[in-house]
Amino acid sequence: MTSNQIIESLKEVIASLKAQLEVYRLEREQDKRQINALMSIITGLRKEISSLREAIDGRNEDLEKAKSINKGLSKIIANKAEKQQPPKPSEEERLELEKRRAAAAKARGNNGAKRSTHPENSAHTQIVYVTPDAPCFNLSQATLVGGTDQDGNPTAYLESKRYRYHKGYMETVLYRAPLYKQDGQLYRGKAPRTPFLNSFYESSAIAHVMHLRYGYAMTVESICHMLREQGFDMSKKTADGLLRKTSDILGNLYQALRDTVLKADYLNIDETYYKILSERRPKASEASQAEDAKQATEDEQKKDCPSPTDVSPARGSRKGYLWLVASKSLKLSYFIYDGGSRSQRIILDELVNYHGYVQSDGYSAYKKMETDEYKDIRRIACLQHIKRKFLDCGESNKEAREIVRLINKLYREEHKHRNDKDWTADDNLKWRQEYAPPILREIKEKLDILLALPDKELPPKSDLYTAVHFLDGEWYAMEGIFTRGDTALDNNLCESQNLYVAKSRRNSLFFITDEGARRGAMFYSLTLSCMLNGVDAFEYFTDVIDKVAQMNPKSPIEKYRELLPDKWTKQN
Repeated sequence: MTSNQIIESLKEVIASLKAQLEVYRLEREQDKRQINALMSIITGLRKEISSLREAIDGRNEDLEKAKSINKGLSKIIANKAEKQQPPKPSEEERLELEKRRAAAAKARGNNGAKRSTHPENSAHTQIVYVTPDAPCFNLSQATLVGGTDQDGNPTAYLESKRYRYHKGYMETVLYRAPLYKQDGQLYRGKAPRTPFLNSFYESSAIAHVMHLRYGYAMTVESICHMLREQGFDMSKKTADGLLRKTSDILGNLYQALRDTVLKADYLNIDETYYKILSERRPKASEASQAEDAKQATEDEQKKDCPSPTDVSPARGSRKGYLWLVASKSLKLSYFIYDGGSRSQRIILDELVNYHGYVQSDGYSAYKKMETDEYKDIRRIACLQHIKRKFLDCGESNKEAREIVRLINKLYREEHKHRNDKDWTADDNLKWRQEYAPPILREIKEKLDILLALPDKELPPKSDLYTAVHFLDGEWYAMEGIFTRGDTALDNNLCESQNLYVAKSRRNSLFFITDEGARRGAMFYSLTLSCMLNGVDAFEYFTDVIDKVAQMNPKSPIEKYRELLPDKWTKQN
């Protein structure tokens, strides 16, 4: 084959290869277009999957919320009262009814008022003849004005009635004061004074109503019904009036309680709520209203777990918050009610001049005390609130269960000496400095490992993520627990007292007015302080109401200190 032929043959091969390359190039471009189309489809599918995941997460949240609401509603429906409201009478019928009620009551000289004489209580009636207590009066030398009956009792006397409660029944005491004449002078005895002017009720009767209402969480209606069954017919209006008047005279005692508790160098604080029936809120500044609204939104976002009572309040009612401040060392506590607000300004204003330790949960208002603005306050955490976050992660979560195990270990070590009567706060501090650091270091090591996990292993919306970051935010406050020997590991002192308010909330459902809520805060404060000191609240109020009623309302607050439950002693 000649060279020309070889060249031509090679040219043909080259041309053939070029044609093949062009085919391959076209096929490659087609493949690229197909790959790009597939990548576009994949990207769209990824977006769709992400959107579906978000929708599923949102749906799960909505389902959990709906389950919580349904659970609460089912309880409300189960406890729904079957009592039917009577038809509202017309104006003429109402006036006629008032006339009949007024005519049925016995008229007495109580500033034109009319009151019941309680004839149904005749089985528990005591008659006491009182003699004058004037220093110059001598019964053996005096002459009775008027005659006597066959038993030798005076037939002419001025009668005063008193209602006194003995444990088990209400007693009517008739004080009869005959008129005596001695050396040309007339003398007449006097019945014992009652706490309120023109009132028949002695302090024991008032104390009984207060004890049942705020110690045993009974409604006023239930108290009146119980007294009626015992043979004494007290109206709800009378009971409410007695409580209202009592709150007026105990105002200084309540203030003394607040001042005394704030002098302690270690406090426990918390808050709880009550339903307030009145729709009208007390006047507040725009800043306060804005803060309350912001706080409500924040509370909703940070809510640990919805409870059956967290369903929306009924129309015409609202949540009113009671703030609790307690002293473990004094065994005294008090509630604050300020228009029902949960604004942080309420508790921060209360503690603005406070110096010492404050134990609380991780609510944002309390964490404000960790800032430089409150340098004199050292906030310490509640281990039970931290532990609860990890318990919510479930039994199957090994990391959460390990944190729970270590917290329980702190409790076991703490309780080893709790039955030793000679064990002091200094002894306990030394023991804490021995057992706590190794356990805290182990908790911190595990916490740091969990904090370092990527989002894939610790999803931001998971229960474990919430618990881990809650513990991280509370770490400094948690360490503060072990810097003293007299602090508790948790805030259960407040939690146990809030149970009494919760019990009352379940029974009576609401306060009708803000004034009633403020009165309730005062009475809960004194009643629960009695419980903390092992004092019988009935005996306490029976004695203290009389003493306070006799004091000058302008007396210095310090004079009321000895009447607080931790100082009060029963008079024999």
